[in-house]
Amino acid sequence: MKRKFHPWFRGYRYGVAPLLALALISCGGGGGGGSGNNTTSSTYSITASVQGLTGSGLVLLVNTMTVAVSSGAPSVTLASMLNSGAAYTVTVQTQPTGETCSVTNGSGTVSSSNVTNVGINCAAATFTVGGAISGLSAVGLVLLDNEGDATPVAANATQFVMSSPIAYGGSYSITVKTPPGGETCEISQGSGSDITANINSVIISCAPGHSFTSFTETVLYSFTGGDDGADPTTALTEGTDGSLYGTTSAGGANGSGGTVFKITTAGVLTVLHSFKNDTFTDGSVPSGVIQGSDGNFYGVTTYGGATGNGTVFKVTPTATETVLYSFVNGVGGDGFNPSGNLTQATNGNFYGTAPSGGAYGNGVVFEITPSGQESVLYSFDASSNDGYSPGSGVIQASDGNLYGTTPGNGADVNKSFGAVFKVTLSGQETLLYTFQGGAASDGQLPQAGLIQGGDGNFYGTTTEGGVGVSGTVFKLTPAGVETVLNNFNAGGATSVNGYSPVASLIQASDGNLYGINNLGGANNNDGTVFQVTPQGVTTLVYAFGADGGDGANSQANLIQASDGNFYGTTHSGGAHGYGTIFKITPQ
Repeated sequence: MKRKFHPWFRGYRYGVAPLLALALISCGGGGGGGSGNNTTSSTYSITASVQGLTGSGLVLLVNTMTVAVSSGAPSVTLASMLNSGAAYTVTVQTQPTGETCSVTNGSGTVSSSNVTNVGINCAAATFTVGGAISGLSAVGLVLLDNEGDATPVAANATQFVMSSPIAYGGSYSITVKTPPGGETCEISQGSGSDITANINSVIISCAPGHSFTSFTETVLYSFTGGDDGADPTTALTEGTDGSLYGTTSAGGANGSGGTVFKITTAGVLTVLHSFKNDTFTDGSVPSGVIQGSDGNFYGVTTYGGATGNGTVFKVTPTATETVLYSFVNGVGGDGFNPSGNLTQATNGNFYGTAPSGGAYGNGVVFEITPSGQESVLYSFDASSNDGYSPGSGVIQASDGNLYGTTPGNGADVNKSFGAVFKVTLSGQETLLYTFQGGAASDGQLPQAGLIQGGDGNFYGTTTEGGVGVSGTVFKLTPAGVETVLNNFNAGGATSVNGYSPVASLIQASDGNLYGINNLGGANNNDGTVFQVTPQGVTTLVYAFGADGGDGANSQANLIQASDGNFYGTTHSGGAHGYGTIFKITPQ
């Protein structure tokens, strides 16, 4: 008798799974037509679980044969009629539309049972966005994608990739959030849509920046003190629509509670919300707004709310306001009377400061989610030589930590000159620098927040102290080494530049720092706008009070909008005496 092997079956022809199955046929016989025995060996199958598959087009490769997997299928049979000892390998041959699938437990050898531990796991496909950079020699370049995903780029880099990928079919728009120190960068091929592959075609060209040397000021809007609001004391923010958004501390349609407004760069103002100063259902005296990643505007009010101790609020671009949280007055718990702008960190939550309350009654840094869940991140304790009374908000630096200033520090109020602090997102606080004041001439009483410059250092102002005892501009390294860049002098030869800077600085596209002095200047002590180079050379940009319709005594920092112009607010002055919104055009 002669044994023979049956050929490999092709699955699609015989209605079985596509992997070839080997069947051993035993034939028997003897002389004279004797009887024979037929024996068939046991065979086994391979099945896979499927997770997350919502698209069509997934094709797997099982050894050399293909298996198509239907959209939404919870499992799939990959092979059947396999003998014990057969080797198998499962891989993805074709990915489904808009998704990326991977295989777990995709190879092995059949033993004496069915194989059921193969897994197919699918998720939405994402793609990176990047490209080439030329001419970049300085530190500080930070890029944005669709107004978010802030991505720092190292000096001398020739390539970049944004920190966060984008989804299949999504869009991208790369812009410069912060220019490198002393340089400007232009972007070409920086936007696209319906993305189905990694993007590496964005081109960024950098060159030494042009230093602005002349400036023209224009009053964009004068508040009347009525329904449009009065006395703006905080900075503007540029929305994704190109309009400017801000708050007034008084006025509005409901009395003296203040407003949230929008103004175009052509000077058309719209009130989005008037706060109700006479009830506890709304906040009052808002302290600026920022635009969140969801497109809505977020801010705090110093007063009002359910207990009268301030709120966190949200205003939609279509003017619907919601109180997200009301602060509670009382030592040992929450902060109260918050002030300063919020900051939205990379984790999506907002962070701010309240100068009062907390576990020790000396103020807090708080965290609040976009849905309104608030918690105290850190409580200041003056009795332990900590800072206290933070009121200017915090920034998130490139290291992911929060930084801010306090006007007070230490248990002895006679030696309290202010501090710079760092807080991690887990609530660990460190005093980075304490001002010495007095004869030390390093400045004292910082009332404004910090910025992080293109060189990685922090820059800020003090309202008092310094050689001229009228305030300073300072630089602080991340290691805590402080340098005074400029000393203001209320009565000296340099008083033309103004004094008492109560607002934070900005770093403009020319690499220089620009700030606001609340007082001084050539016109009735109405304040000034000044420029400081990274080397500390200070120049007057504009003195308020030049004519009867001009603003006066600004308390808010400038912004440089996407059109290249500077915009800001003055607390008083203007055609009606209730403050202004102004534009400064640099040349």
